[in-house]
Amino acid sequence: MLTSRERCIRSILFEDPDRIPLILSIRPEPYEKLRKTLGASSYIDICKRLGVDVVSVGIGIRGGYLPEGVEVKEGPYAPAYTVGEYKGFEVRRDVWGIESIWAPNSTYTYTYYRHPLQHIPLEKYRWPRVNVEAFDDVVKSRKNYEDYCLAGVVEHMWEIAWQLTGFNEIMRFNVY
Repeated sequence: MLTSRERCIRSILFEDPDRIPLILSIRPEPYEKLRKTLGASSYIDICKRLGVDVVSVGIGIRGGYLPEGVEVKEGPYAPAYTVGEYKGFEVRRDVWGIESIWAPNSTYTYTYYRHPLQHIPLEKYRWPRVNVEAFDDVVKSRKNYEDYCLAGVVEHMWEIAWQLTGFNEIMRFNVY
């Protein structure tokens, strides 16, 4: 039987693995139910029990428009915090300065509200920075999970670009 890492490498090289590699990408709410149902202590424990082959690692970003000391909440693609309310809906601003409106008592139901580059000149925009300290965590993950396939998590370049400017605005750009 192959290790998870070997299975994924074979698949990447278009060689036949012993089975299809598995990845677990799950929202927090069902994750908690799954963890409790399995009696698992951690994400890795769940992965072991379910035969998951791929473990995600990333370095993340910080700074930008996420102030220190705020209650961090979920944003569409980055950490966010509450900045106000609009017609009974919570308004959150993420690390990129992108504002979104969230439905109450619902999971991951939102719409975009304000795009920062529509009202901030590019020269004055505060770009988030790479969380350099997290590089050590990636190295530790490589050592701790060497039998797994580690997948680097990347920012969503296209999504962030249009969320910064607005979808209609980015579609007007000439890209060659």
